[in-house]
Amino acid sequence: MVNVENPGNIQKLSGDVNSSESVSKEIVQQLTTIRVSQLFELGGKRAARVNAAVLGEELAAKDFEARRVEIIARVANVFTEVLAAQERFRLAEETSQVAQNVVNTVTGRVQAGKAPPIEETRVKVGLSTTRIELEQAQRDLTSARKRLALLWDSASPQFGKALGNLETLVAPPSFEVLETRILDNPMALRAMKNIEHRKALLEVQQTRRIPDLTLNAGVVHHALLGGSTAVAGLMVPLPLFDRNQGNIKDAYQRVDKAVDEQSAMELRLKTELTQSYEMMSAVWNEISILRDEVLPGAKSAFHVMRRGYELGKFGLLEMLDAQRILFQNQLLYVRALANYQRLVNDIERLIAGPIDSIKPNHEINIRQP
Repeated sequence: MVNVENPGNIQKLSGDVNSSESVSKEIVQQLTTIRVSQLFELGGKRAARVNAAVLGEELAAKDFEARRVEIIARVANVFTEVLAAQERFRLAEETSQVAQNVVNTVTGRVQAGKAPPIEETRVKVGLSTTRIELEQAQRDLTSARKRLALLWDSASPQFGKALGNLETLVAPPSFEVLETRILDNPMALRAMKNIEHRKALLEVQQTRRIPDLTLNAGVVHHALLGGSTAVAGLMVPLPLFDRNQGNIKDAYQRVDKAVDEQSAMELRLKTELTQSYEMMSAVWNEISILRDEVLPGAKSAFHVMRRGYELGKFGLLEMLDAQRILFQNQLLYVRALANYQRLVNDIERLIAGPIDSIKPNHEINIRQP
């Protein structure tokens, strides 16, 4: 720091020599001062600030990683919705076609005099219902596709069909293994890094208790006397009444708060993992029952009822009831597959990694009966 002073001070001296005589004398002196100052920080202030800045940068990186994982999970869930909507639309198309075939069969029986005309009216009402369900499935698919396109800032989807298979599932891994991976979540890592950052800021405040040293040197030029004088100075503040106690106390409290936040974050992540894992296990059992027991039985019952109705062994209501049960269970199966995949996405968000990397060779392909 360089200071230049040119005050142009004027000093006046006056006095009375005698009562009848007054003599005034003026001494005019002009000074020009050039001074250079250098601040020397003591107590490791600079090192403490650098350390706090580095930890702050790492904390920002953890924030970015946490946001990235959340966006990946969000995109995966919307993509799962598109796959589920495509599958529901396919089922609605198949059901509508089956309903049309049933109408053709009943119409043939009515024309042959084997069934009353009221049965034709009933099956045509059922056909209209399946067409309404088909239109609803089409709207749901269009809405899901738009939501997926909006994630990459597109007003309308620029793709024809989402490629994926909901029936490719990964069996639930061990909960204990998942629980050990929960600390890899960016939010958990950020909470731990936040404690380090707060401690670094506390160290910065502690170093400020030690006063800094200011050294200055310069030259004073006397304009009237025609000479210059070298000057030097050393300035050290005396912290008699201010030792930065308030800021240090505040920094200590922020460290304690960061520790509490880290514990709360870890508890929250473990709670979310427990809930998601329990739901995933339940949905996995539901999928197994629907795949191995319900759907084969419902499909077989419908085929038997349809064939028996053509032969006159079963009534129309029995056949329509078997058709309705088959369609409902097919929708339940698709819904269960989508729920399971969403839970997998949520657990992968919590452990910040793919779930199939924990227990390999547990991937199975399920084919709908």
